[in-house]
Amino acid sequence: MARDSRVQLISFDQIQPESVKWLWPGRIPLGKITILQGDPKVGKSTVALDLAARVTRCGVMPDGRSSPGDAPAGVVVLTAEDGLADTVRPRLDATGANVSLVMTFGPDEHILIPRDAGKILAAIKETAAKLVVIDPMAAFLEAGINSWQNTSVRAALAPVAKIADETGAAVLAVDHLSKASGRAAIYRGNGSIAFAAAARSLLMAGKHPEQEDTFVLAAVGGNLARPAKSLAYQMEEAPGGAICVKWLGDCDYTAEDLNWQPQQERETKVQQCAAWLKERLAPANALESVIQAEALGMGFPERTFRRARRAAGVVSTRSGNFWVLSLAAATN
Repeated sequence: MARDSRVQLISFDQIQPESVKWLWPGRIPLGKITILQGDPKVGKSTVALDLAARVTRCGVMPDGRSSPGDAPAGVVVLTAEDGLADTVRPRLDATGANVSLVMTFGPDEHILIPRDAGKILAAIKETAAKLVVIDPMAAFLEAGINSWQNTSVRAALAPVAKIADETGAAVLAVDHLSKASGRAAIYRGNGSIAFAAAARSLLMAGKHPEQEDTFVLAAVGGNLARPAKSLAYQMEEAPGGAICVKWLGDCDYTAEDLNWQPQQERETKVQQCAAWLKERLAPANALESVIQAEALGMGFPERTFRRARRAAGVVSTRSGNFWVLSLAAATN
């Protein structure tokens, strides 16, 4: 029996144009995924909670621009690295959040993406949330998701993107940077480039190149607006000891400036590639052809790749018709 090959097509004159709606104009769009990435100890989580607090009290954003709506809105927070009682709650209090509007999942609910996308959707609808914070994204991915494989990452994030679109809530995913410095900022995310591709806005937090104890929030890229101006900030201790953000205003340093290191501090290409290989192969072994193609795509030529393999202690094992790479320690 022949298959029905008919398809439903829509001409664009039937699609009504809409303007992009923003939680934070130019930085965090509503109904989309935004990724905030940075090295440890630069205040990514604190920045995310600062923004959450502003949503709950309908406050202006750090650059003085107003968030949409005329009433406080709910926030859903998924956090895996900070204690709810001794870290998250005190930081929300320190920023003046309406904590009755900030929700998280109970201790018996370990949310995994994409398995529990339906629960996230239900939480947004129940709380009328305008913002969902996932911190860090890697902690909430199902075990079967290969964070270095484009198709796996896209499959995991597609339900999250759909939820954001359906509810109009902004999803802010916090992510760490990879250790392989010296590459363009957009490639510094920890895992596949598919993470950055899925985000409609990509932000980076990093140390201020010149001022000690000062940090910078910069726009790496996005396809919905021109890159927003960078903002400087510091971490300060509020009464009671909780850490909160003190915003200092506009800053001229870009994401690429945060990503740059003085020549004497730069790792060699071999060291960069070796660090990346250790990260890439730590979760699981992978086909040599796949790893080499990924390395080439990241700017590591074949000669550098071969030297980095030795430096990282990578071993190659034949499996049928294929060669598989693994870390030497994993074979012991």
